[in-house]
Amino acid sequence: MRGEQFAEAKKLRACARHAFMYGPPGGAASRIRIISSPNTSAFTDDPDQEKKKRRRREEEEKKKRRRREEEGKKKRRRREEEEKKKRRRRRREEEEKKKKKGRRREEEEEGKKRRRREEEEEGKTKKKGRQRRREEEEDCKKKLRAKQYLPALAGN
Repeated sequence: MRGEQFAEAKKLRACARHAFMYGPPGGAASRIRIISSPNTSAFTDDPDQEKKKRRRREEEEKKKRRRREEEGKKKRRRREEEEKKKRRRRRREEEEKKKKKGRRREEEEEGKKRRRREEEEEGKTKKKGRQRRREEEEDCKKKLRAKQYLPALAGN
């Protein structure tokens, strides 16, 4: 009995191999499963193997999606960090500009004060309030005296 079964199995394997190789893809031959032969695994498709393949594909797709998502997150983080750096730079630059403007104003004011002092010392600028009035009064008195003495000098 065993010899006959072995011979039958051998014939079946040969038929299955031929059908698998020359038959239509995905046909009945691709679903034939012959047990007790180490060589038939290449010629038969196990429905469990298809499920495993699907699972593997799905897992690989999930991994790819995760990788893409992680890469996207990393890119977003980098962009956000770069934007933060740019904002910080701009703020610093604006603050420096404000400081420079403030310094310039202070320097200009100090320069104006210096010029006023120097010009007042030289007598170029008008002095404020009482000083100006006193000096104007003194000038008028001098002019009046000069007018009074001019005719006397002219007569001599």
